[in-house]
Amino acid sequence: MSKTYAAGIVGCGDFLRWQVGGLKQSRRIAVTSLFDTARPRAEKFAAELGGKAVDSVDAILDDPSIDIVCLFVPPHIRKDMLLRAARNGKHIATTKPLGPNAGDCAAMVHAVETAGVQCGVFYGRTGSPLPETYKQIFDGGQIGRLALYKQDWLHHYPEWNDWALDPGKNGGPFMDAMIHNQNLARYLMGRPATQCAYFGDSHAHRLPCADTEFLKLDFEGNGSAHLFI
Repeated sequence: MSKTYAAGIVGCGDFLRWQVGGLKQSRRIAVTSLFDTARPRAEKFAAELGGKAVDSVDAILDDPSIDIVCLFVPPHIRKDMLLRAARNGKHIATTKPLGPNAGDCAAMVHAVETAGVQCGVFYGRTGSPLPETYKQIFDGGQIGRLALYKQDWLHHYPEWNDWALDPGKNGGPFMDAMIHNQNLARYLMGRPATQCAYFGDSHAHRLPCADTEFLKLDFEGNGSAHLFI
């Protein structure tokens, strides 16, 4: 019989709202504990998903009965929670970007690998039927490998909270949104990235971050991704 995994959720905001349907349908996940700095939010989702609202992050990270910790929190406060969850032998589910900088990301990857647990980072462009069809075509060899992935994206600025536009906490439009498409480009290329060139400008808006960003990402075997937002 397949195991049912007990899950604790830290962060009960919009991202959790989008995951409610899948969690309710799952036969493998049982939500047992939820924490949010605004307790009414945790109580609301506890009533919908089951489990109980708890008083602290510690109540989830230190609970030996919890198998999986869902860290649905901003990237700049995620590292210490993730490191502790890994040390306690818990599998981890979280969302993009993993961290606000390369150093934090490297520390989290090292902690997961050292602990021997699993960590999944949600991205919103892979896994759906259309990208999977593209992947099968490119991997099948009928038309050759993907050489150029190009995308221009006109996107709203993430101004709905006090951290998404802060380069030290999240990074702005590219890290908040276009990173989905960078992940898709890497997935479809199917080979290692080798180097990149980044450009950021402030053309029209007074923001803590750039309002226009571009990344050229090169891959082994003469492949490139051109990503503009």
